[in-house]
Parts: sequence; C-alpha cells; structure tokens
Amino acid sequence: MIKRYFLLFVFSLFFYSGFTQNFQIFKSGYDFYYKNSSGNLMPVRWDDVQISASDTTFFSFKSVRDTSGFQHCVDTIGGSILGKKAIKSITNKVSFLNFQNDSIFFFPDAIINDSWSLYNFPNGSYIEAKMTSLITDSVFNNLDTIKFFTLQKKDISGNIISSSFNNKQISLGKNNGFIQLFDFYLFPNDEQIYTLAGENWPDVGNHNIYHRQVYDFQPGDEFHIDFANVNNNQGAASTYIKTIKKCLSRTDDHCGNSVAYLWEECKKTVISINNPFSITTTFQNDTIQDSIHFANLDFLRFDHIPTEYFLDSSNTNLSPNILTTSSLYHGRTIKSLLDIQYWNDGNCWSGAIVDPGPPYYDYIEGCGGPYYSTMPWFLGNYSKNVLVYYKKGNEIWGTPLASDCNALGVDDFLANDIDVSVFPNPASNKLNFRIDKFPSKNEIKIEIFDFTGKSLIDISSNSNQIEIGTETLPPGLYFYTLSIGDKFIKSDKIVIVR
Repeated sequence: MIKRYFLLFVFSLFFYSGFTQNFQIFKSGYDFYYKNSSGNLMPVRWDDVQISASDTTFFSFKSVRDTSGFQHCVDTIGGSILGKKAIKSITNKVSFLNFQNDSIFFFPDAIINDSWSLYNFPNGSYIEAKMTSLITDSVFNNLDTIKFFTLQKKDISGNIISSSFNNKQISLGKNNGFIQLFDFYLFPNDEQIYTLAGENWPDVGNHNIYHRQVYDFQPGDEFHIDFANVNNNQGAASTYIKTIKKCLSRTDDHCGNSVAYLWEECKKTVISINNPFSITTTFQNDTIQDSIHFANLDFLRFDHIPTEYFLDSSNTNLSPNILTTSSLYHGRTIKSLLDIQYWNDGNCWSGAIVDPGPPYYDYIEGCGGPYYSTMPWFLGNYSKNVLVYYKKGNEIWGTPLASDCNALGVDDFLANDIDVSVFPNPASNKLNFRIDKFPSKNEIKIEIFDFTGKSLIDISSNSNQIEIGTETLPPGLYFYTLSIGDKFIKSDKIVIVR
C-alpha cells in the first residue's frame, strides 16, 4: 500500500511537471498585440534570432519609444514591450532587457510556489515573482493552460515593502505566450498592465490593419459623416457638410489589386460667411463610383506596425503610427497616422510643435477614413471630418444625421433671418445675448475665447435671452462664437472693462 501511494505520488508529480513545461514565449514570424487600459495596442515581434551553444538571443523590431517621458530625444532603436532583446538559456530561463539594459528575469517552466527575483534594484531591494496558480481557460475561443505569477517588492532582507506592483500578476499561456504583463522595456518605470488583445497568422482579435481591411465594404453598408471647416475670421467662410453614403454594389478585381464600389450619396452643404453675415445651403443626391487601387495608396506609412521606426520618402520626417481600440465603433481597430510628430535637431529626434491642423488621421477597420478633429484655436477656428453613424449588416453604431436622404435635405430654419444682439459691449460683470427669429426647439450655444483661442466660457441654452457673468474675466479683448443647433451663426469681438 505504501509503495502504491508512493508510485501514485511520483506519477502525479511527473504528470504535473510535464503539464507545466514547454510554455512558449517566443514565436518568430508572428505579431502579438497587447492592449492597456487606454486602448493603445502595442505589438511584439521578433525580427532576428541568434543561436549560440549556451543560449538563444531574440531581437525586437526597431521601435520609437519615449523613454524620457517628455518627447525629447526619443529612443529610435527601442524595443517592444518585451524589451529590445531577450536571451533564453538552454534551461529555458529568459532575461528581457529594458531601455537601461537591466534584466527582467522570467522562468516559464516554474511550478506552483516557485519564486525568484524578477527585477533587482541598485539598493538591494527586488521585485519577486511567484507562481501562484494554474488554470485552463479560453483564449480567442481556444483552450489554453495559463500560469499566474504574483509580484511582491521586497527589501534586501526579504521583507515585503510597499510598492504599486504588490499583488499584481503576470500570466503566461502555454500556446499563446504572455496573456498579461507589464511593459518590460520601461520596467519598472511603467506600471501599466497590458493584456493580449490579438495575434496574426491567423488574424484574431485586434491586430494591425491595412488598406484592404479599412476599405472593406459590402452592399447595404451605410455611413454618416459630419464635416466642418470653421473660420471665424472677419469676412471668412465656414463650410459644413453632412453626408450619408450607402454602398450599392462591390466589384473586386480578379487579381485582388483593386475594388470598385457604387455608392448612393446625399450631401447637404452649408456655407456661412461671417461679418457681414450670409449663409447658403445646397443639397446633392448622386450615384458615385469609387475605385480603390491599393498599390496607389500610402502603404509606406500605413503598413508599418504601431511604433515601428521608419522615415518617410524624404528621410526627414519620423511619424510612427498608432493602433487603438475603444468603446467607439464597437471596438473596431483604429489606425492613426500622426501629423509630423518628431523633428531632428541634428542630435536626436524630439517632439515637434505642429500647426493647428489635424494632429492625426484615423482609419477605422471596415469603416474607411481618414477621419479627424482638431482642437479649437484662434477665434475658435477648427476642422473635423467625423464618422457619427454606421450600419454594417446587423451591426449599428452611433447617431444618424437623418433618417434618410430626404430628411437630410430639410432645413429646420433659415440662419440669415436670425438677429443677434450683444450688450453692453464693452461689458463689466454681465453680458447679454438676445437672439430673435429662431425656432425655440433649437439649442443655442455660446462660447467665449481669449486672444490665444483658449475657451473660457461655454454655455448652452434653449432661451433666446441669455445672460453671462463675466466677473471672472480679466479686462481685455475676447471673442465669442454663437451656434444654433449644428449651425454656426455669428462670431465677433467683446471687450471687458472694470
């Protein structure tokens, strides 16, 4: 009986040991995508492997990383969130190198209650990793065996000390590699948790998207797009365009080089001229043919994985793209191409100060692009091209501009019939707005800016008489904009005196 129990114990130990071995961290030729709480997707890809008698070294793709945190002299030879390189010994122990070339040690073959020093601080303290549980769970609809490692920071004597890493976990899947981890390249300076969100080969979850995925439409797909280019300078014109597009047909080139779409497109355009005020509205309803030739698109920038280092064709601009997902668009992947983000001062690449143009251009998986929205600047000027609604098959997101093309073409009021009075001007502690000849169902929005374009007061009301307290505004020159519903009505100067 004792021998039988002993043999059962040995067999169980052997089975458990084998069950916890061969957990894969490295898969060359694959891209993995990890998401933080902000929705940013960070890739992991090993571009090169060097094998020696004692170990194997894996090298990450070259990535642009802001190791200083101030966008100054960014690291252009940085690594992924698993470091710029990783070294695996013949015993399967792995060390990941962060941006300071410090090692983060990991033992994928650990069994429950195994512990070790994950990271060592110069003062002798360290972050301990301990395997605490083993479960079977579904990852991308496939079962995987997952290990959990719990972290604790300890002093040189092994006593637990306060740390934001305490009791946080890293998890490792046998088939999928890391399921949850920290950014080892910035470790221990970055405490964000990243969770596996997607892979390629096969494509599952959130992963890098290309033009073919962005411009992938089917008959019946419908998109509502809100465009505005607002210029509140005296005598300048502002343009507002609301568009409803419905895909009627799709024809794919037999070689896969292009795709042709036939769209029903209705568009309402409002052009408003400021001081003297005038407004014109036009409506179009057409059938539009649109052919997309993929070879003619900007694949140089678009096809790189997020944060990957590359220069544009002029070798002067460094603009890595960003991949995100959020509650918008039902979690569809968004690729953002940044405006010129970094400039080279002769010594290094640093964050650029850009003009008030679009800071980014968004391309949405299956919903087209580019979409953008700028922050208001001088006089409240801004521009936008925003997807506000789509219908793809049974999937619906957003708020439609109108129920159909006929409803889109109806003007609910004529803006050039509206009278706006602002008094007193100059003002001291109170400023009054009176708006005559407008339908009461429309909301009035008044925004006051300083001379730099900073918004100071933002008020909405359904009353045609609005009183705004200005006692908090220092004496000086200011500007206001007034809109009714989605229509810009007027912008002008106001003066505050004491």
